[in-house]
Amino acid sequence: MAAAGIAAVLQSATAKLICGFVEANMDVQVGDKTINLYLVSRRSVKRAGTRLHRRGVDDNGDVANFVETEMITEMGSGDKKVVNAFLQTRGSIPIIWKQDPNMKWNPTPKRDGSDEKDHSLFSTHMKDTVRAYGKQVIIDLIDQKGKELIIGDAFRQNVDKLGSEDVRYVDFDFHKRCKKMNYTPLNELVDEVKEEFIQQGQFTLRGGKVDNVQKGVFRTNCKDCLDRTNVVQTKFARVNLATQLHVSGMLDAAHGIHDEPALEKVFKMMWADNADAISTQYSGTGALKNDFTRTGKRTKKGLLQDGVNSVTRYVLNNFYDGQRQDMYDLFLGNYVVPDQSSSPFSPVGGPQMLMMWFAAVLGLSLLLFTVTSQQAEASGSSFPFNVLPAFTAIGVFVVAMFGAFKVGSLFVDKPHLS
Repeated sequence: MAAAGIAAVLQSATAKLICGFVEANMDVQVGDKTINLYLVSRRSVKRAGTRLHRRGVDDNGDVANFVETEMITEMGSGDKKVVNAFLQTRGSIPIIWKQDPNMKWNPTPKRDGSDEKDHSLFSTHMKDTVRAYGKQVIIDLIDQKGKELIIGDAFRQNVDKLGSEDVRYVDFDFHKRCKKMNYTPLNELVDEVKEEFIQQGQFTLRGGKVDNVQKGVFRTNCKDCLDRTNVVQTKFARVNLATQLHVSGMLDAAHGIHDEPALEKVFKMMWADNADAISTQYSGTGALKNDFTRTGKRTKKGLLQDGVNSVTRYVLNNFYDGQRQDMYDLFLGNYVVPDQSSSPFSPVGGPQMLMMWFAAVLGLSLLLFTVTSQQAEASGSSFPFNVLPAFTAIGVFVVAMFGAFKVGSLFVDKPHLS
């Protein structure tokens, strides 16, 4: 069979998959008309993985958690049908850095490459994205102090060193600017990049013919490219959709999406669902701060849910994500199983190891408690000596667990295939 014939057979037998998110909302009411509203997120298969095991850029210039998100609208029908598409991207800071799990609540990000190699891979990544999407407007939401500063500074320095007219860098310290659950400063960010909104436009298909193409994208990132990134991407999408509706005449200039209840509800739910899906794939839980995306305001219930998600992430990222990373690598073919008799998997790390340590420490504490209690009872000791056994046991337990956290990397679940 000729090569073309084989290719045709394989093509027909291959199922195309998207890892990401897809949602379609048909006949959404806007005034006396309706539109169809779609949201599609496509996750890159390159440098795919889990939150703490895949950070930064690899040797090919590909970054972790790279996702392109496209909002598509359909208006009208027949020859007057207009289709608009607005694309945004997100992706890990494109330098070599890591944040290995070690049982600490928030492991410190660390740079893991030389300045020269960082810039080489940074340049490769930016050239690839400019070639694919056009001008890059980087929206960096990293904290400008504390643990995140080291990677934020490196990002900024590499943009300056690149000196490309096709790359604009905008820093917006999200946690500082939007503190105390006040997200109105996001309007200041929109104002800062309003010229880019005009220059980029969006893809437009009018009457079946291409009328316009999008010229560049907003590339948004925070440390995880999840929670803060979701909030900002939703804000930018809202600005774009309002502009589309104003240009089409479906909304007058004095009104916004919030003035159309049906559209407002669909828009919020769609972007909140997208945020949860992208977050679950990378971190194991739904997005933080998603009550703002879903309801338009931060709430105490949302803060409580953020707490639950944060604790869940801690457990998953430390004790289960090593296995999940191995599954990614096997499924995507990043790891080729060699001809060997021994398995690459070994029962080291993970929750089992931690539980064994915990049980041993608890057993030792109880043993000391029993021995010291009997000694105190035999000698007829009075306070404070009669509480000494309890303090001894508690002290041993605390010191031992402190030691466990000092060498926490020994207990976490690590990938075995990468």
